[in-house]
Amino acid sequence: MTTRLAHQTQKTVGIPNGMRTATVTAVSGSAVTISVAGGRFTAGVGVLTSYAPLVGDTVAVFRQDSSWLILGPASPANSWHSMAALGYQTGWTDRGTGFPIGQYRQTASVVQLVGQITNAAIVGGGSIIVSGVPAPPGEVSGMICSQAGTRPNLRVDSNGNLRLDNATVSGTLQFCCSYPIDCVIA
Repeated sequence: MTTRLAHQTQKTVGIPNGMRTATVTAVSGSAVTISVAGGRFTAGVGVLTSYAPLVGDTVAVFRQDSSWLILGPASPANSWHSMAALGYQTGWTDRGTGFPIGQYRQTASVVQLVGQITNAAIVGGGSIIVSGVPAPPGEVSGMICSQAGTRPNLRVDSNGNLRLDNATVSGTLQFCCSYPIDCVIA
């Protein structure tokens, strides 16, 4: 007697084919583990490239036979995070009421940065604004920002330090940029 695998899995786990919600329980390289109705699955779990799974995310999944496809977050995921919560360094603070705070969010393959922050002093080249943003595989530079009519440069190193270069004035720093977290390193 033979039993089709999908039918056997459904009988064993009690999960029919179709749309469900799941919780991401582990992410290791390209392997993602999800928990659905008390069962844990890693084999046969795929992810749309527009979503970067994070442990703890509640996601919409579609099950077909023994395969699971994560369609994306079922609730707001990869939302904006305050840079102030990481702890500004070298005298930086948010600009204040009515202006976007320094913030970042990670999408599938990119980190987006936006904000208006201020510093009363001229900072030295390579000064750290904040530590703890998602790190690229190597240093990423060339993110141009604006400060009192000048064009300093933001960069993020492989330790997740957001740094400022070529600053020649003090005051408000405005930025809206992004950097890849999946670029190929030689």
